Amino acid sequence: MITTKSIGIEEARRAVAAILSAVTERDSPVAIAVVDAHGDLILSLRADGAAARMGRRSRAKAYTAAVMKMDTVEFRDHVIKADGRTLGDWGDPALTSLQGGLVVKSGDDVLGGIAMSGNNTARDEELARIGLLAMGLAPEEAPARHGVNGSETMDLSTARRAVEATLAAVEAGDRPIAVVVADEHGEPVYAERMDGASSNDMRQAERKAYTAAFMARSTRGYRDQIRQDGRTLADWSDPMLTTLTGGLTIGERRAVVGAIGVHGNSAVRDEQLARVGLQAALSPGVPLPERPARVRVTNGVASSGTRGEGGTSMQQTTMRRTFNLPGLAAPGAVAPDLVQIGDLFFTSAVRGVDLNTGKLADTPDGQFTLAWRNLRDLVEGAGLSLDNVGLVTNFLASQDYRAYINPGWLELYPTDNRPARKTTAYPLPPGEAVELQAFGVVGGRREIIQVAGLAHRDPLPNGVRMGDYVFSSVIVPQDLRTEKTVEGPEAQTDQCFDNMRVFMEKAGGGVGDVVLQWVYLSDFAYQSYMVDVYLKSWPVGGYQASRKTFRYPMNGQIQIQVIGRIGGERSNHEIPGHGHHDPIPMGARIGNLFASSGVSGVDPSGGDRLTAAEGVEAQSRFGLGNIEALVKAGGGSMGNVGHMTLMVQDYADLPVIDAAWERAFPNPNDRPARQVMKLGVQGNSRVQFHMLAVI
Repeated sequence: MITTKSIGIEEARRAVAAILSAVTERDSPVAIAVVDAHGDLILSLRADGAAARMGRRSRAKAYTAAVMKMDTVEFRDHVIKADGRTLGDWGDPALTSLQGGLVVKSGDDVLGGIAMSGNNTARDEELARIGLLAMGLAPEEAPARHGVNGSETMDLSTARRAVEATLAAVEAGDRPIAVVVADEHGEPVYAERMDGASSNDMRQAERKAYTAAFMARSTRGYRDQIRQDGRTLADWSDPMLTTLTGGLTIGERRAVVGAIGVHGNSAVRDEQLARVGLQAALSPGVPLPERPARVRVTNGVASSGTRGEGGTSMQQTTMRRTFNLPGLAAPGAVAPDLVQIGDLFFTSAVRGVDLNTGKLADTPDGQFTLAWRNLRDLVEGAGLSLDNVGLVTNFLASQDYRAYINPGWLELYPTDNRPARKTTAYPLPPGEAVELQAFGVVGGRREIIQVAGLAHRDPLPNGVRMGDYVFSSVIVPQDLRTEKTVEGPEAQTDQCFDNMRVFMEKAGGGVGDVVLQWVYLSDFAYQSYMVDVYLKSWPVGGYQASRKTFRYPMNGQIQIQVIGRIGGERSNHEIPGHGHHDPIPMGARIGNLFASSGVSGVDPSGGDRLTAAEGVEAQSRFGLGNIEALVKAGGGSMGNVGHMTLMVQDYADLPVIDAAWERAFPNPNDRPARQVMKLGVQGNSRVQFHMLAVI
């Protein structure tokens, strides 16, 4: 480990204030850039009337001074000219030899760079040196500026106001952010990066502001539009464009004066903060709130030392936010790639497809490699982090493909701090070797749960806790004293349920905190015994976890997987006219998390609570209607459903099922994530539905 030094935002502000105070009426409008020791932007300012190219030049000068560790004039005269070289020799298109960039040092340590552009090169360097000297002095007030000017473009005063309001809205628990306000061309006017925010945060904030301005719509709206049009980012041949949520236009649709971009937290939170800045830009007469005093950074999270009553970094919402990674989904997909609802997020199937060509890799191992990388791109593209993932499920076309799982898994998660994981094999759609699915917690961090004696052959934990949520890996019937599987179906069932109890207690709760239990049985002749053991954990008359049971070929008799929520009011909910053979609830809710058991296409008015209606069309229609009745019984609506698992007998039924799906969720930009499994239904049943909702 090494410690590096760099200038921070306060030094940058002092420098800018000093330069602005030194600008005279004879000077042309200026652009100023301050970068850290790596050449990454900390603060950028372009005065009213300064050309967009001046902003680019100032950033290039500051970057060059920092990374070359010398003033740009020295770089020009003593390196390029003296050695007879050209800028192309360095292979870095960001370098420049223009005078006006100064290296910021403390002794021999390079702390960053500062640069000016807008006047002749000598004057640029003179003003930059004033800023350099001011970094060690008390900050001076910059002269007042007017609001949005008559030319219908973003001015500095309005841009700074928007940034100040955005930073003032950062709460205890938020991660540090970068904020960029750009003009109508997408060129930055003012930008700040909080101490603790990464250089990538600044780059993504700039891309968001650029996209919102250039495309004259929010980045979320742009994302939805290109998906609706069947296009990708590559169609524009502009590497600055992005579909990351958090970029908003300032002004009307046909009269955009600028845009704001925020990056550093979840997609929803970035957009919330950007909207604060947007409102500040449009309301110049409203006083701004003060910034939190002495904001510090702890483990990458911003904190003011105290937490306001009820303060959180993410406001709960029952509105789905969706994200699509261009090229990921199969043609004709009717569910978004990722859905965030409240503080949870869910993915649909992540395939091993080349995003540029839309084609699956030719080999199973190639598909696994692409699927893992696509999962990373999907999660990060939605403004989330791999650290926020709590559970990954591998759906395989064949158990023979298990050997291909771990290379990509370890590429994404090289340390022991990994999500829970489950692997399930069943026939996937033609040509597919693997589909990945991820559940996670917005802004969450994993706490590893490991039960002594409950071992896995693969590099994964027994489970994780993320805040109040608990995700298990597969729980097997091992004797915790010997780490060996017990003998006999009944003994294995007892042991598996007891290991589930130990796991939940290790997580800080108990079996009463399980919301959803998935049970895999090799021999269904012992299902009745499993039900008896289930009722010992959750007796009739009290709270019961929702449950789905699978016929699943494996070496042992039983495996279990659970999702839990520790804390919150417990309740069970039923569907009038529909029930189960076993004494289990149709749905279970703890706090905000609501999960269903299997919901079938039973006609609730038909008098038969167990038998599905005839035909896939009727089963799809009644099944989704029953889901709606259940979620309403739990206090929500279809807008609260975050993820659905569809069990089917035949993929050929999907066009009919999808038609019912589209009627249930008519807005293509507001649907749950979805996983389709050719598993878990038999006999007359053509489709069965499972729901996870956040209420």
